Amino acid sequence: MILTFLLRRRSALKVLGSVIDAAQRRKHMLFLCTEHEEAKEPFQPGDFARWPLLAASRTHGQMHGTVIGLATDPLADVGVSSWFDNTLQPYNQGARIQCYISEFHKTLHMDCWPQNRFEIYKQPVVGWTMADHRASISNELRLSFYDRYDPDGKPWLTPSGCHLLFTLKRRVPEPWRRSLQGHTWYFKQIYRAWHAAKAAGVPLVMKTRPKHGDPWWLRRFGCVIGEESMYPATSLQLLAGTKRATHFMSGAHAEARLMNVPVVNHRVPMTHVNKLPGYDCSYFHTMREAEVSREEYGQEMWGGFDDCQAGERVMDVVEAL
Repeated sequence: MILTFLLRRRSALKVLGSVIDAAQRRKHMLFLCTEHEEAKEPFQPGDFARWPLLAASRTHGQMHGTVIGLATDPLADVGVSSWFDNTLQPYNQGARIQCYISEFHKTLHMDCWPQNRFEIYKQPVVGWTMADHRASISNELRLSFYDRYDPDGKPWLTPSGCHLLFTLKRRVPEPWRRSLQGHTWYFKQIYRAWHAAKAAGVPLVMKTRPKHGDPWWLRRFGCVIGEESMYPATSLQLLAGTKRATHFMSGAHAEARLMNVPVVNHRVPMTHVNKLPGYDCSYFHTMREAEVSREEYGQEMWGGFDDCQAGERVMDVVEAL
């Protein structure tokens, strides 16, 4: 088959990386298309190093054969869910075929948009392609972070691990996050995380992205690292050597549970999305405050798939067209 992977943002590689691998193993003719690349999340040198031949023929507008993209992309023939994003919009505004993470995910979408129930019911469940990253995280990759140093000149990732904090998205259109009250509260949470890490004898590492709009003082509390690799994701590589994780209402919760890392979620106002259908379930039900094992969490949310084969199941869907 002739396949085009439609990539509008860097994070699409986190979702589609294992699918690209599976398509290559099956000897399909592949193209990467970066049409309408988003300015807030441009691709970086090295993003396509895993697929040098595809990178050399990357297109910026032409799409050939069957188009594979994110589930929310209306130009995709087959769409893969990055999280529960597609539940926030009607089915007919996304990909023609949408691959769901779990039966729960599919049922949630049907409940949010009952007018699309019949179309959604027919869609496949493939698992979470982000879970496939675990098969690509080698000890050598994880250890490559050991040569980083904190402001005091100490290694920030040690054999005993670290406390990993995922920074708050401050640039979203949510007034409280930009207010003095919000800024003060955030400072207190960073300070508490730093203090907890110090008490535990491990460094504080803060994982961020440029679009988060981090405050200038953040680096005073530890090392800050961006998304250096999308596949396998930097966040999952860091979690492989983490004792505890903290985040602010993000998909990092599922990533931490995936890697069997204890995680704390600080709830913050979400007025920019909380009126959308499915918000309550997609944000609150999936961010369980009670500690559960990776297997228990996966069984409920991802339909029991724990085999790093979601990308292969997506390709089964593609080849059945």
